[in-house]
Amino acid sequence: MLDKVSFLPGTPLPNTPICVLEGNNQFIVDTSFTEVYDDEWLVEIEGKTSIRTLTRIPIKKVRVSGVGMAFDCSIEDIKILGRVVLTIK
Repeated sequence: MLDKVSFLPGTPLPNTPICVLEGNNQFIVDTSFTEVYDDEWLVEIEGKTSIRTLTRIPIKKVRVSGVGMAFDCSIEDIKILGRVVLTIK
């Protein structure tokens, strides 16, 4: 159960939230989305799940960054599980 006071006024609450723990951080991820845009996302790459920053680039590609070296790939080469809507550090 999410407490809506954790979100800024006017910010829509996530439709289907999950909580992801990574190190000392907690991420509230909305698994309901219609489009991928520049932001932090929960992704699965080669069977490993992590929070990464995705940046859209032309021709259905994304730049994946956040851990180690950034790389470009087709948006279909990775599995996008949800968008990070709140980070608790």
